[in-house]
Amino acid sequence: MSYDWILTDFSTVLPAEKASRAARPGIWQLADYRTDELTGTLIMANPDVAAPEIAITLPLQGRYEIYLGFFENFGDRLKLKLPSDRCYERLAPSQPFGTGPNFQDVYWRTLDLTGNEQILIKQDGAFRAAVGYIMAKKVADEPLQRHGRCLLHVTDDGFPSNWGKPDDHEDESWLVEPLMHLGCNYISLGIDICGLANYPTRHDSLRIPLQEILDNDVFAWEHAKLAVELMLECEADGYQVPKRYYELVQQQGAQALGYSRMAHIHASPPYDAMYSTLYDAHQEYRCIDISGVAVNRLSYAFPEVRQEFAKLFTEQVEMGANGVNMVFVRGLPAVLYEEPVRARFQELYGEDCMQLPENDPRAQKVRMEFVTTFMREQRKALDAAGSGRKINILVSVPATREICEFYGLDIPTWIAEGLIDILCPYKFGIDAGEGEVTGVGKPRFIRAVAACPVDSGKDGLFKPIAEFSDSLRRGQKMALGKFRCFSESNDGGDILGATALGLLLTTAKHGFVARLAVDVESTHPLRSIDLVSRERDVLDAEFLQVDRHFAGGLDGVEVQGNLLAGGDRGDLLNREEDTGLVVGPE
Repeated sequence: MSYDWILTDFSTVLPAEKASRAARPGIWQLADYRTDELTGTLIMANPDVAAPEIAITLPLQGRYEIYLGFFENFGDRLKLKLPSDRCYERLAPSQPFGTGPNFQDVYWRTLDLTGNEQILIKQDGAFRAAVGYIMAKKVADEPLQRHGRCLLHVTDDGFPSNWGKPDDHEDESWLVEPLMHLGCNYISLGIDICGLANYPTRHDSLRIPLQEILDNDVFAWEHAKLAVELMLECEADGYQVPKRYYELVQQQGAQALGYSRMAHIHASPPYDAMYSTLYDAHQEYRCIDISGVAVNRLSYAFPEVRQEFAKLFTEQVEMGANGVNMVFVRGLPAVLYEEPVRARFQELYGEDCMQLPENDPRAQKVRMEFVTTFMREQRKALDAAGSGRKINILVSVPATREICEFYGLDIPTWIAEGLIDILCPYKFGIDAGEGEVTGVGKPRFIRAVAACPVDSGKDGLFKPIAEFSDSLRRGQKMALGKFRCFSESNDGGDILGATALGLLLTTAKHGFVARLAVDVESTHPLRSIDLVSRERDVLDAEFLQVDRHFAGGLDGVEVQGNLLAGGDRGDLLNREEDTGLVVGPE
């Protein structure tokens, strides 16, 4: 354990009226502890004690990382903030815990301190609290910057009761600032439950019948009941959480997206208190599987269903969002064997598609036709709602081309027609028929992918560039023109070092006709850049084979022989005027 400052004895900083050695309502309990390195007096509180706000002064000057020492198995979560902060942040230890009694150093924030700042701490409702120390570590006083070499995208699930009961309406968007501390470029907020809006919407057909649910349904868990109560409060006050959320994200310099799970469903028992009224009223719109059985999804084959998504998405733009995040991986299937689909197949091929294998290429083609119609309609509606403002469409899709096309997601056409702006191939695969899909379903493992489609057999839509372990989502920019692509990773070193991953450049001024390439077989595939120049200039000292197969499939990109170029990445990236290399989120 290393630190530059530490507070271990809370009894020295708490007023007598806010602490006691015995457990009492409305105050913190004090308890002595000893470890191999520390002795001190911790603060703790049992659930719903309502331990009061306390202020801890940080007698430090300069830049410091702040940590709290959570007592594992006793300290579940805390609220804390600076006096100048808009809302309390929530802080919790990470699992799995160690064996026996342990403290865990939980990082909170990096702060620029002047010697008299305070941290305000209070109990978070029903969560147990137990903290043994506050610790500070000195760090270099360098400017804090958003990542300039990649894009970071984070999703906020948006379920109203995810963080318990908020202090007030403003507290319902408390998560914006902590996410922005990560340097986010995009934040997606969940906006629907079972297809209906989780906020007061102007569209009657998108309203959840909240009072009816509260009066008549039995909830499988308190979390759901609280969500309904919170949405009723917002409805009574006319308060739209997404509108405020989008405003806050943009004030912090990032882009805000509305995140939909892309399905109208009636949740299965015992969670069936949540449902889409469109689903219940129009079961003729349901997806039909190959055996003729109705599926718990409404089909995009019906214009009435597509229209409801357009209402939801355009309302986000009306509330100020920069775009939408269509999370297909949480809404599939979108189209199966509904009457319009069977009729279209009969028209094209003169056969009954239900008599063919599910992954018959012709059946997949018809499914893709209907889903692409959906995407065209959404793009048209969103562009109109934007009134000249650029509206981004991000899609989160399964991991390979094979799986995407099985479910009717025609990514190459979407890219070619400009229907999407950002592509996020999900780290998990979904079964797409017989046989194992290469690279799918590996736990804690994902694939960095190129932004452009290539025809490479079952490896499919996304050209693999590098692989690395992961758990937390992080975004990586891979650009062709204005089109971007994200991967997911927990390895910040790999992601932040991947400056040139999948990036293409074509600059007539300096004669570059090729791209930046990454060697899949390399031990460190993200640390080298490869440029090809008509003049065959050597730009670099590190050499890497040009990926001719990949580059040959891209419009406006040529590969001349096996030309190699490389160099010091730092020097190259700082010569934008000389090389035409473009880096950064735009």
